[in-house]
Amino acid sequence: MALIPGGAFQLGALDDDSQARLCERPRHRVVVADFLLDVREVTVTDYTRAVAAGVVAEPVNRAHMPWHSELATWGDETKLDHPINGVTWAQADGYCRHRGARLPTEAEFEYALRTGGSDGLYPWGDNHAPPEGAGNHACSECPPRYAEGSPIEGCDDGFVQTAPVGSFAPDAHGVYDLSGNVWEWCSDWYWPDAYSALGSADGLGSPQSREKILRGGGHHCVLAELRSSERHHKRWDDGSVFSGFRCAADITAP
Repeated sequence: MALIPGGAFQLGALDDDSQARLCERPRHRVVVADFLLDVREVTVTDYTRAVAAGVVAEPVNRAHMPWHSELATWGDETKLDHPINGVTWAQADGYCRHRGARLPTEAEFEYALRTGGSDGLYPWGDNHAPPEGAGNHACSECPPRYAEGSPIEGCDDGFVQTAPVGSFAPDAHGVYDLSGNVWEWCSDWYWPDAYSALGSADGLGSPQSREKILRGGGHHCVLAELRSSERHHKRWDDGSVFSGFRCAADITAP
């Protein structure tokens, strides 16, 4: 895990972000405490060990479209170092708890995605085309059926589906793949007006709903879903092949 030094930052969509949805507003100040974050997404190998130990069940790998099954990393011997996908929120939460950890809050995730609070529209800044090495996104080699929209022009990351974790350069904290590869489960329940109701609170304050937050975008995501403020959400029991996770932890006193 990497130490992410805490601090105050502006959570939510920029005022001039024309692609932002109401659930990303209002942008507001949030204080995040120091925390630990996995430097890489949980891999197929990691998850396989937990299944063998009886800690978690095999991924659901729910295919919402017939071709989704070809994206599953579980059971593919060529993808052992890829992020596990097809896991539900409960499976991700159970894995982290077994490690004595937890899922990150969405405030922690956005704070880390912004590398401590930068104000760029995207994790890499305001330039609409991701620079080389920015992550695994819906670039030119991504089939249109994968991309949720037209693939990003001027972008070539070299991967059609998921990539082995750590295939791209780490951020300033030494963390890999926060942007792209797979959507990552967070601890928070999704609530459309959470930002209005919670103020400066850091996560977990939203009332329980049927859906949980995911952050960071995936290998199939176009620019709108790669914005730093994007709040994705799915049912907590949905094992989409686009969903993975990493663990976080509080800083404990020596």
